[in-house]
Amino acid sequence: MAALLTRLGLSTGVRKVIQRWGPRRYLSSKLTEKWVNTPVRASKCLLGREDERSKVLMIYTGGTIGMASSNKGLMPLEGFLEDKIMNMEDISGNPKMPMVDILRWEELLDSSNMDSNGWAKLARQIEKYYLDYDGFVILHGTDTMAYSASALSFMFENLGKPVILTGSQIPLSEVYNDARRNLLVSLIFAGMSEIPEVCIFFETRLFRGNRSKKVDSQGLAAFDSPNFPPLATLRNDIRIRQDLIRPQPHRKLKIHTKVTNDIAVLHLVPGFDDTFIHQMAQSNLEGVVLHLYGTGNAPSMKASLIQAIERIRDDGTPVVAVSQVKMARKYKKKSEL
Repeated sequence: MAALLTRLGLSTGVRKVIQRWGPRRYLSSKLTEKWVNTPVRASKCLLGREDERSKVLMIYTGGTIGMASSNKGLMPLEGFLEDKIMNMEDISGNPKMPMVDILRWEELLDSSNMDSNGWAKLARQIEKYYLDYDGFVILHGTDTMAYSASALSFMFENLGKPVILTGSQIPLSEVYNDARRNLLVSLIFAGMSEIPEVCIFFETRLFRGNRSKKVDSQGLAAFDSPNFPPLATLRNDIRIRQDLIRPQPHRKLKIHTKVTNDIAVLHLVPGFDDTFIHQMAQSNLEGVVLHLYGTGNAPSMKASLIQAIERIRDDGTPVVAVSQVKMARKYKKKSEL
């Protein structure tokens, strides 16, 4: 572990923190669905120590992290990522790292193609293997990672284990990359922490999944949580905000995979024509999200706009107003968790 932490650029103080973390088994749910894919063992059983090590299931959905150079440019190659991980000594040969199994989606996705069906598939796969692992890592493309993390956080009820989404801006196949650290540290959080929720780990910070946002398309600090502090930060040690960590549930895991896609999201701009909103009021929407100005302001002099919104609301359709501003509301106290 000391060698791993040195390669991550961290001090030996991390060793003490991690040694205090022990793998813990949490409440489990009934397994209900069979899948064609089965996990592939990526770690070696070292001198009978398997029972002493936590176990993590890594679900590989696609994304930049697993791409390699080809005559068509960067592309996901069959078996490439699995082979790279199996040959990483810090994973396969380190008795202090979690045991890792890899579940690869048969059809790898560019994350721009991720949708509610993909979220439901992830939720069911984690439910299926919930008994068998101490935590889960989802390798995911960065473009829609925050959407997936947020959706999964609401799909899981009574989640008692870490579910960490991560990826990279530079593929693991490149000599210089951000993939290695993101992958290794995500495994540490998934296998040796007691953070019972869906999170994103990227570069040096662990974020609550439903508070995360992609903020940089090229930089390595690609994600942020503008209105809520990170749950953990890597510096010369690992700093976990215990005051922000949710309590362990006392009931079995339950998943909710029924998702409606009949939602309209409107980003208001000055001078917009509200004819479309009147047309929308006549449709059978399940919800409307309005991206408004400042703290949630709309043009009050547009009477027709107000009438259209009132009509949508009076028909029983939820209307949610959110701010377009990046830092609209700061976290202040624990009661706002």
